[in-house]
Amino acid sequence: MILNGKEGSTLACRYTDSDRLYLFMPFVLDAPNERLAVEVFYTDGKYFDNADKPGLGWIVTSPEKPGMLTDPPLTIFVEEVSRSASQ
Repeated sequence: MILNGKEGSTLACRYTDSDRLYLFMPFVLDAPNERLAVEVFYTDGKYFDNADKPGLGWIVTSPEKPGMLTDPPLTIFVEEVSRSASQ
């Protein structure tokens, strides 16, 4: 699944085999090397409701080194960091 967004924006996705919504909040650590820190949350409710959105942890990732969580098993790959993130 490919997600697109800007630094600090929350990106959401739902896998087709689950009702759980995963939320990804990326922050650019090093734009020239396309290195990101991504905080991951989830909710079993709706995106905009007041349901709990527990944190699953932080992932540091870059094109050369995908970031991983073990529970649930998630791997984040960086394909590209927008040039505007380095300005």
